Amino acid sequence: MPYKFLYEAYGEYIAYHVAKEIGFEDYVIPYKLVDVELKDSNNAKLVACSSENFLSSGESFYGIGKFAKDRGYRFQNTSGYGLYNEILKYIDIPKYKEYLERCLILDYIILNIDRHLNNIGFIANRNGISRIPPIFDNGACLGCNMNLVPEIKWSDGMKFYFK
Repeated sequence: MPYKFLYEAYGEYIAYHVAKEIGFEDYVIPYKLVDVELKDSNNAKLVACSSENFLSSGESFYGIGKFAKDRGYRFQNTSGYGLYNEILKYIDIPKYKEYLERCLILDYIILNIDRHLNNIGFIANRNGISRIPPIFDNGACLGCNMNLVPEIKWSDGMKFYFK
């Protein structure tokens, strides 16, 4: 049975295991690789990733980008250390600095190119900010979402290397 790939599933899976190895296990979502049967003419399978929902009943994830926009905040810095400091000025949650630092460290190690202001944030409930979310949306790492290294030929065989 042929396989179709969403390489970002491997990125999420690898990022989780890298995070575990560097002691960030409590800050990331555990991902598992799963086969999904597709209903197409080839009876193909899709390799995807799966995780538990990190939100409890009545909670929502609130990205920093949306939070700032809703309050009319305009960040003076669009990236780097200045933006990091501005975020910390607006978000007053215990251990939030540590959360941001771990996001940055993990992204650096795994070469994540998709960390933006709507996939870092906080979890809110009807009473306001309730807690820090896990680090998620790490799939655009290590070239898993594009052919960054032409010598790497992504193929059906890659599934077995990542297992």
